[in-house]
Amino acid sequence: MNPTRTFLPAIASHLSVAFNPMANNATVAPQADDFPNGLLGQWSGEGRSMGMDSKPRMTWERILADKFVHLHFRNEMKNAQGRIEVFEGHAYYKSAGGGRFTGNWFDSGGAAHPINAVFENSSLDSTWGTEQTQLGRTRYRLADSNSVEIIDTVKLKDGTWREFSRTLLRRQ
Repeated sequence: MNPTRTFLPAIASHLSVAFNPMANNATVAPQADDFPNGLLGQWSGEGRSMGMDSKPRMTWERILADKFVHLHFRNEMKNAQGRIEVFEGHAYYKSAGGGRFTGNWFDSGGAAHPINAVFENSSLDSTWGTEQTQLGRTRYRLADSNSVEIIDTVKLKDGTWREFSRTLLRRQ
């Protein structure tokens, strides 16, 4: 008997299990099913951001076989000259289990930040950035089933936190 004929199929079988996430449930990412359903959907509202009147919109949706939740956020702010400034961002959240999430944020200002978040007491509290770059927090508080308040803060060099945006959005 040729040892190559016996050995190669065995290796191929092991490799297919090792590199195929569907063949080994331990390598499959947890589903985002513990993400707060109350945030999913389309929202719009108004408030103040960066000292300007603002009109934010956001959409939360499950994506990629429900392994992630995607946030698309857009905020139109009216500056002192009456011109509209647009800030836009995308975040991707992945369940870490137990109401905790990790993710990444990318925005029109060119920023890219890691996210660590937890959902408790009707709020998704997302900490983004790093101590070495910029550290911020965003709270998405479900006021009721049709409204969410968003409060953004950033950590200053002296260690204190400064609020830079507060908006109230309604479900669309």
